[in-house]
Amino acid sequence: MNKTININLGGTFFHIDENAYNHLRSYLEAVRATLSPEDSIAEIMDDIEARIAELFNESISNKDQVITLGSVKEVIEIMGQPEAFDPDNDEPQNSAQNAHAEPKTPKQLFRDEENKYLGGVASGLGHYLGVDCLWIRIIWLLLFFFSSGTFFMIYILFWILVPVAKTTSDKLKMKGEPINISNIEKRVKEGYEKFSDNVKSVDYDKYGNQVKRGSNQIVRLIGNLLKGALTVLAKLLGVLMLIFSVTPLLALAIGLFSAGSLEFWGKADLIEYYQAVSVTQIPFWALLTIVFLAIGLPFIVLFIVGLKLLIPNLKSMGWTPKILIFSLWIASILALIFFGAQHASYTSVTGQFQREIPLPVAKNDTLTLSMNQRLFSGKSSERDDDFFIKMDVDNNPIIVTNNVRLIVRATQNQQGFIKVDSYANGASLEQAQEKAMQINYQTQFANGVLELDPFLTTALENKFRDQHVEVIVYLPSGSVLWADHNTHSYHQNTRAYNDLLDSGYEGHYLKVLDRELNCLDCASDENQQDTLNNQDTEDIKNINIEIQGNIKTQVNRA
Repeated sequence: MNKTININLGGTFFHIDENAYNHLRSYLEAVRATLSPEDSIAEIMDDIEARIAELFNESISNKDQVITLGSVKEVIEIMGQPEAFDPDNDEPQNSAQNAHAEPKTPKQLFRDEENKYLGGVASGLGHYLGVDCLWIRIIWLLLFFFSSGTFFMIYILFWILVPVAKTTSDKLKMKGEPINISNIEKRVKEGYEKFSDNVKSVDYDKYGNQVKRGSNQIVRLIGNLLKGALTVLAKLLGVLMLIFSVTPLLALAIGLFSAGSLEFWGKADLIEYYQAVSVTQIPFWALLTIVFLAIGLPFIVLFIVGLKLLIPNLKSMGWTPKILIFSLWIASILALIFFGAQHASYTSVTGQFQREIPLPVAKNDTLTLSMNQRLFSGKSSERDDDFFIKMDVDNNPIIVTNNVRLIVRATQNQQGFIKVDSYANGASLEQAQEKAMQINYQTQFANGVLELDPFLTTALENKFRDQHVEVIVYLPSGSVLWADHNTHSYHQNTRAYNDLLDSGYEGHYLKVLDRELNCLDCASDENQQDTLNNQDTEDIKNINIEIQGNIKTQVNRA
């Protein structure tokens, strides 16, 4: 029967038999004897005892169980013998035996407060995952920004739930290092040496001179507070720089390098649009690369500066990369300026091509004016200066735009006519006129109905050079006009165009006079009614007959 002794080991009470106690005490005294006097002996022994207490707790099932000699020997085998550690040499004397005695310890997640910016969460995750904590911090920043702050709450949860690595055993567990007397002593000694180096690095002469010059503790405290505030501001500025540099870079990269598969304003993909407007032979991918360099390089520099503010010890780029980045940026800017100037020179002159088409409408005749509804085919019926690309009946790409302007004017001729003025830009007047001549635009007249194409077309090889058409319909005085509502956006003209057809008179019968159109069915308009009262009675009678017998029939048929 053995005698039982109660001991306090690492803050925990254990029941241990006398033989086991004597063996454990001899072991701890041997460990203490291997430590040199300049080491932090008390701290090292506290950590070793705490680790032994953890191992005892793992080996017993309840608090009343007695620690036996066998349990002590198992713990000593895990911790290692003092003879296996030479305090003057970091390498074990018997590597094979040491490798057998020190199994790999599973890593545990702790917060590392020795290498923290906020709570040490990122540094602890870096140790646990075996990844540099710099990348963990960058990933946290990106997740924080793209999740609208949701991951900040996750970070707070990590901060609250994950324990901090306070003891030497915790720090060894965090890194997955074996928790034995060798590593404990080494860890404590490193911390002691680090503290000692910081103390030795203090410039005492400097502070002594400051005291001699009348400096005091308050001044130094204020200086430290200002320094700390500036450091915090620098870190915050670094975070903002990373956010405002990474986001545009990602958007730019995704936008530019997927441009070939995207639709441009819903009309044509960007490659087709580039082919239609480009004046150079540079490939599309090369232009995208130049645009990325011109816009993206400043954000890359901003990203590097932000990293430097967050990590002061980050190695700086040499002069060669800096000069290369600056040269690439200047070259890309100059290239874009050159392409812009070249495009401006190719569109600096406007050419015109005019043709006249007879319109068999005489005095007292009526004309129904409409845009060709069959050509809309789901496209916008509003006039604008945009364009899209489609294939013609021969499967050739053509440029289509509904930049068609409608103008109505009076003529003293006995019969009306149409002028179709085609316009295009070019590098010279001859080139611009040639492109204007290659515009395809059609009109159709039958049974008193004039249909105008809502679009004009030209071959893709002619490029888009602001091609547009002005259709001027000349009607003889005394004739009657009825304009369809689909013509509304095409005759939104200023007074400079001398257009007689005002907005809002679509769907009404309008008599053509020398300088105006008088509404014949706007009874609610007092001004128009006064004008009608001043007209010749016989003339009004003839017009009403024409309206009843001819125009209504044509409108119903349309």
